[in-house]
Amino acid sequence: MEARFMTYETISAKACPIHIKLKFQQAKRRQETLDLQKEKRDRQIHERRNFENDGCIKNWMEIDGKKSGTVPSNEAYDIAQSMMKSEWMLEVPEDIDNWIAVLCPEGKRCCVIAQDNKTKVVNKFGATINYFQSLFPYGCHVPNNCPSHRKRTVLDCLYSYKLKKYYILDIIEWMGVPYTDFDAEFRFYFIQSKLSEIPGIDKKSAKNVFPFELAPRMAASDLYPHLLDKSQFFHENVDLDGINFYYPQSLYTPGESPLVLWLKPFM
Repeated sequence: MEARFMTYETISAKACPIHIKLKFQQAKRRQETLDLQKEKRDRQIHERRNFENDGCIKNWMEIDGKKSGTVPSNEAYDIAQSMMKSEWMLEVPEDIDNWIAVLCPEGKRCCVIAQDNKTKVVNKFGATINYFQSLFPYGCHVPNNCPSHRKRTVLDCLYSYKLKKYYILDIIEWMGVPYTDFDAEFRFYFIQSKLSEIPGIDKKSAKNVFPFELAPRMAASDLYPHLLDKSQFFHENVDLDGINFYYPQSLYTPGESPLVLWLKPFM
């Protein structure tokens, strides 16, 4: 993987000298972000608890009416704005083999929110683009799903139009408990274990209108042989759109993060 990218990097540097400066800035931002996480982690958890206990009401945020979907609620908009986004990989981190590679099929990025015995999908603007039933906690009318407006399950997903399936990239909240202050390694382990406890979540049914599946992931050190072999990661010849590389100790933070790097498979 690194050898392939180094070729791209060299070409980019010659074509655009500022590329060299940008790649060092990315490494610097990554270290600054890690330092900030270590210093503020306890304070962030404390502030989150205070915020939830205070029950603060946030100001209404208007969205351009031309965007697809319904007019977003404050809650949906806040969730959409809290989504973590990747940066383009401008340089290969020295410890890239320790990072976690999450394979992303062609699809649409979204947030899936299970709450009040229904499941809704919001786009990056916070507009609701779909409603349906799912087997996630609070996502459908089943005996064990006691409705609670205060509790919800929120997942960061990709929707594959070709397969009509949601691929889970990350977890934001589970049964009312936020997981944004946990590192990526734990978040991925947690959501995988929870999915294994929900029979039928990967199949279409009356109570689970769309199948859900964890997006394939592996240690970055194991990825390159699969790319060389042109392995098929998804069913029915769905193309690999790109790869998100997560730093194992990265928290889930709003906006672009230098601890999540995006790379196209041909780079």
